[in-house]
Amino acid sequence: MNRLDDRGRGVERLFSGLLMTCGLEHLRQPEGGVLHGHLPMTPARVTAYGEDWDRPEPVLFCEGEMTQARVNGEALRLHRRIEAPIGGATLRIIDRVENLGPAAQSFGLMHHLNFWLPAGAEWHERGA
Repeated sequence: MNRLDDRGRGVERLFSGLLMTCGLEHLRQPEGGVLHGHLPMTPARVTAYGEDWDRPEPVLFCEGEMTQARVNGEALRLHRRIEAPIGGATLRIIDRVENLGPAAQSFGLMHHLNFWLPAGAEWHERGA
């Protein structure tokens, strides 16, 4: 996939799930860059999942990581844990960004929650 399709707005084609994370090198669209960074197009790796009953509020959880790096540029790793308290009605997203490079590196992190799916898809199918 060409990350610069649609004049750098090709990332908008990835808004197909409930949660999308943007960043890490930037959040907006620098001149000639991709909208909201390269993280949405970076594969993730699941590192753990399960249930944790040994705490005051037991949870179901999953953990993963994404590494975004380029030669002579950023080298960042996003560690994420998503928790859902058992019997609860909340969801927690716990993020930690690690700098893998030798120099200090600024970063941006933004979450998109896309509540319009599937309701938006149904609206579109009706031709409204």
